[in-house]
Amino acid sequence: MYMKRKMIIIILSTIVLVLALTRIDFSIQNNNPIPYYLAVSKKVFTQEEMVIVWKNPNIYLVDFNNLDPFIEIMIDDGWEYVGTRDRGAMLFEKGNVTQGVSFSSFAKKYTLINSPLYAD
Repeated sequence: MYMKRKMIIIILSTIVLVLALTRIDFSIQNNNPIPYYLAVSKKVFTQEEMVIVWKNPNIYLVDFNNLDPFIEIMIDDGWEYVGTRDRGAMLFEKGNVTQGVSFSSFAKKYTLINSPLYAD
């Protein structure tokens, strides 16, 4: 009886914690990894190719070095993919405008894309 009650309390506490973390508006700081790990959890559970970590600045999470989902969205938005520069930036052109989009590895399994261009 005691173990059953303890398990119910743990399960309910976990559910409340998860709901609270997904509803609170966290600001991204170097010392606040919660939004990143929430994005990893969402990616794992939904099997999406790309997950939004944060908007404004726009930060996206993809599998390690799999930049294709982001590149496809940019091409659909009218940008032309020029290539990757210096192992940390993608270049896009639209008309006479060239824009760099930086990316970096995260937790050895994922890549974070920091984009000033794509918002949804």
